Amino acid sequence: MSSRQYQAHIFFDNGVRDTRLTKFALQLIHNRWKLTHYLDIGVENAAKVMTPYGQKLTWEMARVDPNQPGMHFSIHLKDNKKVKSKKRWSQVMYMSYVLDFVIKEERTAAACDDNNYILTTDADVKFDPESVESLLDLLARDQHVGAVCSRTLPLGSGPIYWFQIFDYAIGHWFQKAANHVLGSVLCCPGCFSVYRVSALRGVLPLYATKVDKASEFLTKDMGEDRWLCSLLVYYNGVFL
Repeated sequence: MSSRQYQAHIFFDNGVRDTRLTKFALQLIHNRWKLTHYLDIGVENAAKVMTPYGQKLTWEMARVDPNQPGMHFSIHLKDNKKVKSKKRWSQVMYMSYVLDFVIKEERTAAACDDNNYILTTDADVKFDPESVESLLDLLARDQHVGAVCSRTLPLGSGPIYWFQIFDYAIGHWFQKAANHVLGSVLCCPGCFSVYRVSALRGVLPLYATKVDKASEFLTKDMGEDRWLCSLLVYYNGVFL
């Protein structure tokens, strides 16, 4: 059994307005069957906390190892009147949350940057624990690697699905393979990638800068994954 400890966080845009949950958040939280069937938790057991960005619901999952505490699972409901929406700002939120709060709060030897990683995934991605362990093993094996990503396979049927299979295969087997041979992969997609915390700490302030020009919007908010990875390679000298 792996000795690694995990936390799980969902960041939900437009999840709350003032103190009232939006209909989208209610659809997620009040789906009791999914919460109970998949996670073995109930809405009534959540610890509810009002935060500067909106509201946070936290559960402690059932223990797998009796010698280890249960995993913490949190849903962060963002109020768009208080914080910016869209993917990049959610990334900035959870990366800052881990770097500036979680790690500092633990205050243990295991809480150093090199021993912590952030797995990013989209809401529509299915994966298994072995996939996560494989990515973590790659990072643990080489301290010069700042981030790793997996191969993503589309699901579905029909012509659009066929095109996606071809497009994803080209991106993985040709583009990323060429990047690797020439020096470093240049983009780890946010749909399923793992980042080393020590690599993120130095570039997060620059990644969180606001947009002042239209060209910056294309770079920072439309191509946020590629921009983050470019910062990691350029400023930290790590490999992806």
